[in-house]
Amino acid sequence: MTKYALPMICISAILAGCAVYPVGQDADGLNLRRDANHVMMAVEAWHHDKGTFPRTLGELVPQYLPALPREPELHYHPADGSLAF
Repeated sequence: MTKYALPMICISAILAGCAVYPVGQDADGLNLRRDANHVMMAVEAWHHDKGTFPRTLGELVPQYLPALPREPELHYHPADGSLAF
């Protein structure tokens, strides 16, 4: 056995245990996207009801959202109602 055989076997075993999700199917990523989508739907509902976008996301609580999500970190632009995370 060469001096590299054992380290390569260990590395292969470690990598074999790693979970790989198909693109867009990571469970944590899906949860973050879901929470951001809830906020975006609330922004759209506000816009539909009032004809403007809220100045801050905090204005959506409690009428349009029970609370803002802690994650993902949201970047809101009130000029056009866009949201990024």
